Amino acid sequence: MTQSDLKGLYVSVRNTISVVITAYNYARFLPRCLESVLGQSHPANEIIVVDDGSTDQTPEVVAAFPSVHYIRQNNAGKAAAFNRGFDAAKGDLICHLDSDDYWLPEKLKRVTEVLSGCEAGGLTHDSFIVDQDNNYLHGSELASGRNPVTRRLSFWDVLVMGFIYRPGNTIPGSLGVANTICVWKEAVADIFPLPAELGLGVDGALLLGAARRGLVYLPEKLSIYRHHGNNFFVGNAGSYESQRQLFKWVPGIPGATSREVKSLAHVLLCETEVQSALRGNKEPLRTACKAAMLNVKLFRLGLVPHWKHLATPIGCLLRWQRIRKVFVAYVMVIAASICVSWSTDRLSLSAGSLCPVIPDEPVDRMGQDRESVSGDCARPRGLRVKVLLGCERNLRNGENAVVERRTFISEAQQECQHVFRFAMVTS
Repeated sequence: MTQSDLKGLYVSVRNTISVVITAYNYARFLPRCLESVLGQSHPANEIIVVDDGSTDQTPEVVAAFPSVHYIRQNNAGKAAAFNRGFDAAKGDLICHLDSDDYWLPEKLKRVTEVLSGCEAGGLTHDSFIVDQDNNYLHGSELASGRNPVTRRLSFWDVLVMGFIYRPGNTIPGSLGVANTICVWKEAVADIFPLPAELGLGVDGALLLGAARRGLVYLPEKLSIYRHHGNNFFVGNAGSYESQRQLFKWVPGIPGATSREVKSLAHVLLCETEVQSALRGNKEPLRTACKAAMLNVKLFRLGLVPHWKHLATPIGCLLRWQRIRKVFVAYVMVIAASICVSWSTDRLSLSAGSLCPVIPDEPVDRMGQDRESVSGDCARPRGLRVKVLLGCERNLRNGENAVVERRTFISEAQQECQHVFRFAMVTS
């Protein structure tokens, strides 16, 4: 037996393991979660479930597992619940587990083996992804198909990996699935209690707290991460708020108060706010300005912006309803003119036919009634598509077949311009 084997055996035997599970109305998933912890090849010394005021059958489910330490509190959020579990935990190694996920049997054995062979504050790994019915998603398979090579990440590396769109000249690769985090209790004790505002950002706080001493990434799939309708990273608008609170919290934690860290945390906060506003279509002009400044701040940190960072200011403006309406209407004018010209055989398009001057007064179309664009600008019927098709049918069906091509094009263009004027007035 080598010296490293002896060290690993010593560390595994000496240190105790506490598993902290926070639960809120996930009684349907909790049995599988607890069974997976109890079925570990290297057993945990302590399993703690903190019930954050569940209104389902969570108490009854936990009662069926007598060895589990059950704590119940009024609903106060995940951060507050994890604080309770962390305080109650007696183990040297704290393993985070969400109540809707579960572990594979070798999880704790591999975690203790790897952490015993290096000096680091914690460890993450990969996961299989399943839906609520345990069907594998996103190409998950029962074998990873690669030789695992661990890597040690610095605090700066972990913080950079928090970008939604990672700058091009930073560390490549992954840090695994954040909620698989296992940390030495003494390595993160100084960041507790976590502020309640972090909400669902507990795993991110543990990642960053542990990364101050280095974070080990183990590219092995040792757990199951479940995607379902109420899942945090699947369609929950609160994700951006939790990230925002996390990056606001980072500069205040012990050992992370350097100017560079504060600047990077500020940039991450800015990116999160921009993406949240962009997806919510909030304050597009202000968001575009903030997105432009984000690129400047990245350059100042020596980071090369991702191409999506560079495109975001334009994307914000295109999501601005007023600009979008005018832009779409203008494209309609161009497209309709092209369609009309194409349908009249042998017509040569000119710049004038594509972009005619908006007439001062509305013109009647071939003797038919039409709404006026003056005053409140009545809504054109079906955005005038029927008008254009009607003109074309008149030319083809014979009733007005003698109408000259130039007159037809002129009137069709006027209909397109009515659409454009309507969009500008109503936007």
